[in-house]
Amino acid sequence: MSRLSIACVLISFIPLINVVEAIAATIDQNFDKASQKPIVDSSSPSSSAPVKTSQNSNVVNSSPSECIIYAATTDLLTLEAVVSIYSTYSYESYCPAEANNSLKQASLEAQLKSIQSISLGVVNAGIHYSAADRNLTRVPNPFFYFGKLKYSKVGEVRVGGYEMFIAKGAPSTLLGLSNTYYKPIEYISKLFNIWNTGSLAHILVSPAGDSYILSQYTDKILNGLNRTNMSNLKNLLRLPPGWEFENILLSEPVSIQASVQNNFKETILLDEFSNIYIKFKEGGLETP
Repeated sequence: MSRLSIACVLISFIPLINVVEAIAATIDQNFDKASQKPIVDSSSPSSSAPVKTSQNSNVVNSSPSECIIYAATTDLLTLEAVVSIYSTYSYESYCPAEANNSLKQASLEAQLKSIQSISLGVVNAGIHYSAADRNLTRVPNPFFYFGKLKYSKVGEVRVGGYEMFIAKGAPSTLLGLSNTYYKPIEYISKLFNIWNTGSLAHILVSPAGDSYILSQYTDKILNGLNRTNMSNLKNLLRLPPGWEFENILLSEPVSIQASVQNNFKETILLDEFSNIYIKFKEGGLETP
């Protein structure tokens, strides 16, 4: 390829870089504003369990928790934006709110520079809890200390420049942390989640009939959300036209495992509270 051709490619990629940089810079502001949202609606019978604040995040939520960090960069060879997901999963049983809140933007950027390029920014996505009964995801990568906690890379999201240009609003490849939600995202990870027979699952159904099961939830935006009252999401989500949220009893187990045959790719999406759902094929579902 000639020098002129290479220069043209790089110049054409500049708008993509600027777009993602701008989004990364505003994500923390969006989180701060969103964290002022009220707790789960206390008028619903299923929300009678005690609620909590983000400062007391491990009192009510007994599910294993993990801190998550997103670090974004560009792959100039493929002209893609790449978002790496770092998590305390496997190395820390629970993510203490104090340790998570102490991770400031400047310190995260400084620590990540020794691990990967972060030309498109870093985001502290807060604490997430497992909505599955068993999380058997494999973590093949070594851990790094961010602050006092051990993190490892658990997956990544890639998106092409063309897809980012045609996306409405902020690109969904930053995992819905800005203003675009309910957009399917290709997620590369060795995830393995299981929901047992009889469990209450929380399902998003798209207008095309695709089903997504809630796999991880966070109370960073919606204070008080926990496994006891998350059925209330049905009344809180501002779903796009044609979408449905269902609380379903499982008549048989649901197992989602990324496989080498599919290059460890699964499809996920996020709601406006940054809860994470995984696409799956329905079977064994019963309305409670």
